[in-house]
Amino acid sequence: MELFDAVPLLEELNIEPPPEVKHYGSIEGKKELSETFAFFFSKGAAGERYLHDKALFEDVLKLVEKKPSAAWYIGGNAPAMANRLAKEGCEVLLGGRMSQKLRGQLQEGVKVVGTPLEKDDVHLIMEYKTGEVWGKYKTPRANRFIVHSDSSNPMLESLDEFREELGAFKPQAVVIGGLQMMDNFPFREEERQSRLLELQKLMVGLSPDIKTHFEFASFAEEQMLRDLLQYIIPYSNSIGMNEQELPTLQSSELRCESAS
Repeated sequence: MELFDAVPLLEELNIEPPPEVKHYGSIEGKKELSETFAFFFSKGAAGERYLHDKALFEDVLKLVEKKPSAAWYIGGNAPAMANRLAKEGCEVLLGGRMSQKLRGQLQEGVKVVGTPLEKDDVHLIMEYKTGEVWGKYKTPRANRFIVHSDSSNPMLESLDEFREELGAFKPQAVVIGGLQMMDNFPFREEERQSRLLELQKLMVGLSPDIKTHFEFASFAEEQMLRDLLQYIIPYSNSIGMNEQELPTLQSSELRCESAS
């Protein structure tokens, strides 16, 4: 992941504040990036969106790479949690595709399962401070907006290899995270449900003694929330989320109940 100040970068990209904010589940170009960023910025809310325009993503990445103030670090939730657990003395089996260079940033107690990538998927973290102003918009709190063009994590590409290793590893707990990568990703018909079903099978097949934790995140797509309620949440012993994500889940649960 790469972290940098959002507003100066948007100005360098000649992306101007929009007349009105608008919420998109995924982003097609500069106009939608402007409107979506303004939507979250004006609320001081965290968000993460898939950017379909790979040329635009590369332009942003090249510009960020030239900035001495930009900070690189290993992410997202799974590697960060794996490193933290390893620091506390745990042995960790991490399912995820990453380059050999990125693997070198993990703690000694972390074993990675997943075919290595030649080039890591970069997620750009656009940070802003409390009270920062962009055009007519002023954010009420510090937060971050993340854009990515990641095609590996949405497909859960390391899942099958992770499942093969899990039995011999004999875990005490299994943590599920990163499913927000599947939100508004351009899957083929029923492809996402198929991958979630495979993840569900892994969870159901665990011994009752092995606890499962699902790390929630920012989701925009209503169908994605319904899929989580069907395939993942009922099989999780605990769920982690912040105060902005809880109402999203609660309202989705209510809609599902009213439709049933």
